[in-house]
Amino acid sequence: MSFALVLPSPAAMVWHRAAVDAVAAATGEAVQVVRVAAPPLPTPVRLLIELERLVRGVRPGHPALPDPAPPAGEAAVAAGRLAIDLAAGPATGRRLVLRCDGLPVDLGAAAAMTAGTTPVLTLDLEDGTERRRLVAWAVAVENRSVFVAGLSNIYGRAIDLVARAARQVAAGRPAEAIDLGPVATPGPAVRAGSAAGFMAASIANVATRRLGRMLRLKPEWHVGVRPDDGSDGIPDLAGRPFRLIPDDGARFLADPFPAARDGRRVVFVEELPFSTGKGVISSVEIAADGTPGALRPVLELDCHLSYPYLLEEDGTLYMVPETSGRGTVELWRCIDFPGRWELDTVLISGCDLSDASPMRDGEGWAMFANGRARWCSTWDAVELWRAPALRGPWRRCGDGPFLVDVRTARPAGAPFHVGGRVVRPVQDSSERYGGALAFAAMDDLGARPAQTVVRRVRPAAPLLGLHTWNRGGGLEVVDVFGPRIRGPVVVARPD
Repeated sequence: MSFALVLPSPAAMVWHRAAVDAVAAATGEAVQVVRVAAPPLPTPVRLLIELERLVRGVRPGHPALPDPAPPAGEAAVAAGRLAIDLAAGPATGRRLVLRCDGLPVDLGAAAAMTAGTTPVLTLDLEDGTERRRLVAWAVAVENRSVFVAGLSNIYGRAIDLVARAARQVAAGRPAEAIDLGPVATPGPAVRAGSAAGFMAASIANVATRRLGRMLRLKPEWHVGVRPDDGSDGIPDLAGRPFRLIPDDGARFLADPFPAARDGRRVVFVEELPFSTGKGVISSVEIAADGTPGALRPVLELDCHLSYPYLLEEDGTLYMVPETSGRGTVELWRCIDFPGRWELDTVLISGCDLSDASPMRDGEGWAMFANGRARWCSTWDAVELWRAPALRGPWRRCGDGPFLVDVRTARPAGAPFHVGGRVVRPVQDSSERYGGALAFAAMDDLGARPAQTVVRRVRPAAPLLGLHTWNRGGGLEVVDVFGPRIRGPVVVARPD
């Protein structure tokens, strides 16, 4: 199968050309470019992009910029080619149509950014008046204060979507059977926004952050601890309060994982000193009365470290810290609890994977992890990897993420079992990074993984985020985003 990409004219963007190149690379064939008349971005939006280009020094080649040398286009799709329409123009025969929030991608992305909503990319197979929804991805926007940065995340995921869809069809799958994971349920309708309103909100956000930093009122990540109540079900985070581990205000603590050895209960965390901006793995021992001890670094490498995932195998405690900064997933073995660790095995190399979470699955092993495609966020896409043994060899299942949904994709702690089903703690970063938690039961861990959200957990005021949950070693731990609070704190709202 050969393809044609239908692009809007005259508003050619860098990301359009990148999409053509990505489809050609995915299919191994030249792609026809077709140009159709389409409305340009509203003038205020174009002015906002140009202003950010000048003020923020956006470099040529950024996906949200106009393309200075767009590929030439033809007037009609050649016979025998399947059209992938990025302009969402009038119906012109059988085609795949990409939209953002029901609009042409450029207009829908701009509308989502100005309104501050979660953009949803959809791919429909259309033939005349018939339309069949094939794909719906709820996309992460990492920086809502920078317009072109947000557009970059949306455009990157749009390119990823059409390239993977084209690869499947080129490999012989019928277009109507394209399978890129569960179809995300759209969120609320996009509310009206404006470029001027976005700019005003962006300036106010920067000013608020700077003032908060000056007054030491800026919210940060903190780790909370409470005794485990012994249950093995979905936790009630709105019940018993947590005790926050104190810090000196010169660092934040996040990604807690608990463990116990020889009567010692310890919480391992990401510690990020503001002076370095580089994470290390540290430990905090919890006394019998729940009092946290001193913060002690246990692992520091030449890259940023976070998410100190813990697992036990044959009586040995292992850690899989995030080492995406050097393109690896590494297994570290504890040789003297809790402070001495040595590298056991590099499980995966040459991949930018975040929050790797391996677990036993039957006779082998499964691992959830977030990959990073060009210009995309790691907040919205989770991959499944498999291996016959903990040390590998590890292989990714499928050609990319099995789920793209900023509300339920990224791991938020170690999977656990409830009633024979695997349950994943997952992040919901649709409103802000780590804004909420959910618990998703895996319906299928086979060739087509699928999950069902069984509980959503939102932070209780004055907290703004709830990011990781784990239990183990007689402890239950969370991390929360918000002001420094003294005394016990209830971290979640009641269901």
